[in-house]
Amino acid sequence: MSNYHSYFIAGPENISPSHMMDNENKEQALVRIVKTLALNGLNVFQLRAKNLLDNEIMKLLNDLKSSMKDTNTKLCINDNVHVASQTKDIIDIVHLGQSDMHPDIARNLIGNNVEIGLSITNESQLASIPKSVKYIGVGPIYNTNSKSDASNPIGEKRLKDIIIKTNLPVVAIGGIALDNIENLFALGVSGVAVISNILNENDPLENFLLLKKKYIRIRILNIIITGGTSGLGYRTAFILAKDNKNKIILIGKNKAKGNQAIKSLTNETNNKNISFLQADLSSISETSSLKEKLANKKIDVLINNAGALFYSRLESVDGIEKTFALNHLSYFILSNLLLKNKIIKNGARIINVASGAHRGVDINFDDIEMVNNYNGWICYKKSKLCNILFTKKLSKLVSKNNITVNCLHPGFVKTSFGKNNTGVIGLIIKFLMTLFAIKVEEGAETIIYLATSDDVKNISGEYFYQSKINKPSNFAENNKSADNLWDLSLKILKNKGLTL
Repeated sequence: MSNYHSYFIAGPENISPSHMMDNENKEQALVRIVKTLALNGLNVFQLRAKNLLDNEIMKLLNDLKSSMKDTNTKLCINDNVHVASQTKDIIDIVHLGQSDMHPDIARNLIGNNVEIGLSITNESQLASIPKSVKYIGVGPIYNTNSKSDASNPIGEKRLKDIIIKTNLPVVAIGGIALDNIENLFALGVSGVAVISNILNENDPLENFLLLKKKYIRIRILNIIITGGTSGLGYRTAFILAKDNKNKIILIGKNKAKGNQAIKSLTNETNNKNISFLQADLSSISETSSLKEKLANKKIDVLINNAGALFYSRLESVDGIEKTFALNHLSYFILSNLLLKNKIIKNGARIINVASGAHRGVDINFDDIEMVNNYNGWICYKKSKLCNILFTKKLSKLVSKNNITVNCLHPGFVKTSFGKNNTGVIGLIIKFLMTLFAIKVEEGAETIIYLATSDDVKNISGEYFYQSKINKPSNFAENNKSADNLWDLSLKILKNKGLTL
């Protein structure tokens, strides 16, 4: 799937004499300009060819594609499905704007290797968008004096409604000035299409680089961190909150700790975009209730971090062994519900905090809750194996939406983990942490890497340690076990009243 972040629309009709070099015509000048922008990181170029014959359009597309060789820029044609069907080996995207052709008919003509974008003007059109559409263009957003823009702009409020109601990437098109771009990305658009901002009186490359700086500067992440009120989760929130544009939602059981975490993080980072949601993540109903609390959000990063070690066997309010309920089922329920309700964006990242403790055990699917011969440490190890198997399975199911799912071992981190266990066990954990544990900042490094680095934007289904892909145990790579765990989790939840 394409990255639509920087999206440039133009045709020969947009080229003025000031853009043309000696002995150049408008088409040649356009090809040269697009090549320069492609070499400098343009994501999508959409050709507008209002007054050209089909054979002239096809020649121009060939010239454009040749000029963009060895770049990652996608070539798009606007509306002309007939030409698209004849150039499907050249173009990457066909955008249906004013065309009356149904996207499924276009898909039959152009094949499966060309993406389809579709322009809409109001949220009522969302219900009829077929699966063949990969992104939607929405606009014009603001009032302008441009004759090409409609007289009734959508505005930011209606744009936000559209973004909330669809899981497709949204590109804002039309009526956009430089000062508007920050607001649009804050609303959750995946890209902003520009025309006049590039082809004004200044040099097109200079204009594009100014816009590119704007795009990069305003990158905003909406982030959920479970178990974020202390330890590894808190430190992860602290690091991510230092970029004051990031919006962070902490989820935890203890309201007082949650409020204190917000206060401390706000004071330490000056980030005013931190909030807390209370939920006992070992409870099916409380975890499920989060979908209503998050209904108007669009999440870029979900960090499933909540977990605990119980040396004595305990059960959740639902009668499920508590380690399994908290360490595995909370990941499973929250991820699936947010995906099902389109709260997690296409292109988002899901990060599951697992552990190197998964090694040396396999799952007994006949007694996954360890009713017989319970051992708290073994139970914990198995729950971390579940995290990896869940990651492997989910990554395959969401790959079509360009969502990545990875897990990690943070290391043996010096936190309050395990201190819910009293007596000798609690003292042993504290002693071992004093001798061998790494700082919590070091433990958070791989989480931050997976949440923010472009190095992993196309990597999914992997297990990381120290910000590198690491081979987990053979049991963790068993696809049959991943399938069995998925099916059993669904069955357990259905028996408790939750159908996913």
